[in-house]
Amino acid sequence: MDQLEREAFERAFAEEFKAYELENEPKALLVRFRERPFKHLILFGLLYLSSQWIFFEWVPQLSVEQIVASCFTGVFLADFLTGFIHMWCDMTPLEPVTVEKRSPAQWSAFGFHYHHANAQNWNTNDIWYGAIVRAGFLFYVPLASLSLLMSNYGFAGPFTCLTMSLCGHSGLLTQIFHAAAHGRWGSDTLIGKAIILLQKMRLVLPPSVHREHHKYFVRAKYHNRFATTS
Repeated sequence: MDQLEREAFERAFAEEFKAYELENEPKALLVRFRERPFKHLILFGLLYLSSQWIFFEWVPQLSVEQIVASCFTGVFLADFLTGFIHMWCDMTPLEPVTVEKRSPAQWSAFGFHYHHANAQNWNTNDIWYGAIVRAGFLFYVPLASLSLLMSNYGFAGPFTCLTMSLCGHSGLLTQIFHAAAHGRWGSDTLIGKAIILLQKMRLVLPPSVHREHHKYFVRAKYHNRFATTS
């Protein structure tokens, strides 16, 4: 969208936009932890438990071929599922209401709608809370919890549980890759150089591909390229 369209969106959703800006204001990790300690403890706890099960329970029971197949399957599923969530959020119609009347799902959709009004907002948003914590509770926490429970109670074997866990881990990083597709990290930093290399290898979403989504979605209403993981 151009500047006039962005300003029109911000005026139409003035109250929610103000709340969105406050929520995504960059803050130190310790400050975020103090604001939402239980969310962080749950996320860190699941990351720790999942890592233990991956490396000490599931991987030792699988062959190299099974591990490789699990990795590819997990990443593909993450790409598909996060793309489906992205599509749902983009397609969800929004009407101006008070923040309190928005459900968590609609609040997520609001973030995607605003991103189409201001495609560069990922360059200033709080990357830890906006990309990791929110994506974690939307995608990673349910999958990680389910894989641990299924493995613990014998409802699924190591291949299925490893695949689910890797899918969750890949989905946890999807908004990091999304931000990188908008140039969050430049080529003058080590992390930026690593991400650019992965983008050139098409292992993570390259800007040239994601640019098409914004171009056609806004201008031609031709909806495509919703996947944001790879």
